[in-house]
Amino acid sequence: MKHKVLISIALLAAILSSEVVAGVASNFQTLNDLIPNRDIFIQNGNINTVFSTDGIFNQDRSTFTNSEAGFIWPVQASSRMTVVYTSGIWIGAKTVLPSNQKELRLAASFYNSHYSPGNIPLIGQIPPVSVCNDTAFNGYLVNLEDQSLVNGGTRTKVAGGRTYTFVYSPWSAWPINQGAPYVEVNNIPGYQPGWNSDRPGIGIGFTRPSEILFVAFMDYKDCTGD
Repeated sequence: MKHKVLISIALLAAILSSEVVAGVASNFQTLNDLIPNRDIFIQNGNINTVFSTDGIFNQDRSTFTNSEAGFIWPVQASSRMTVVYTSGIWIGAKTVLPSNQKELRLAASFYNSHYSPGNIPLIGQIPPVSVCNDTAFNGYLVNLEDQSLVNGGTRTKVAGGRTYTFVYSPWSAWPINQGAPYVEVNNIPGYQPGWNSDRPGIGIGFTRPSEILFVAFMDYKDCTGD
């Protein structure tokens, strides 16, 4: 059976804003006060890898004391073998400033990241710290093949001789309010999830991957202007 895994990401990037905002004092908060980034592991077919809610992909910062390559292939190998150390999202844009000057901006993630989990409630304005403390942006992993996981659950899988734990969100928690797409099955307006009803989707027809991961990012790192 051919396995399909799809990573669906909402990119809420302030680099597309046409306004420059200065000053971060009112939003200052130490990093220790914010909800930590979450690493979400996903495994299907012959691949095990990890996605972080700060936009860094394929870098394992959870399993080991120091960061290690996170894209494991093949999972059946008795020892850990990897083919990718790290990757991420790079978004560039040219913005027009109030003075009609043009400025190039870039947000990126690779070994480090400009991103934090969350959204930008008002385009061009630094999000309040409450966004960076909102557990609703902790990321969502769902399984679309195992009916017993419709309401969420935990599974363990072995990759490279090591056991990994996978925590699946219930379909009912799929964050459509953050832009997560879903498949309309029952022809009733709105999202009514169920094995024989609506289900998380990828925004393209009735395609049904084995698993889907959804995370919303924004590039006001830790809800500051940095």
